Amino acid sequence: LCVAAQLPMYADIAMKIVLPECLQLVYMLLVGTFPFNGFLAGFLSSLGFFTLTGCLRLQIDPANSKEMSVSPERAFADYCFANLVLHLTVWNYIG
Repeated sequence: LCVAAQLPMYADIAMKIVLPECLQLVYMLLVGTFPFNGFLAGFLSSLGFFTLTGCLRLQIDPANSKEMSVSPERAFADYCFANLVLHLTVWNYIG
């Protein structure tokens, strides 16, 4: 798949990440914050995942090739490693 063809896919993924984040926030506002560690872990996981996906999209965009001198393969490898670290940290935070 061409890199330019993948950009809308990453934008769709980013928007699908925002939906559970909003649902968690609404649930917390309606029901309360009893399992606060669980809420924080889920909310920050979604927020971090959204941020990392946005960074990946910026790095592989051909329009940003002058500013970003990283190959798409390297950008995706960095994305996978950062997601692994993020989710291991979230998993550790939940307990």
